[in-house]
Amino acid sequence: MRSSSDAPQNPPAEAQDGERQHIDSNMAKKIVCSLVVQATFFSFVKSGV
Repeated sequence: MRSSSDAPQNPPAEAQDGERQHIDSNMAKKIVCSLVVQATFFSFVKSGV
């Protein structure tokens, strides 16, 4: 009982690092996608004008 209650409060450092890397990779993908969309949108606007 005691160990199970302590587990969620004190997760392993490796698990935290893994979550951080996973979140960073997702954020990087979102940023890259947004940049690509903006680049294509601006190029489309310039070609349209």
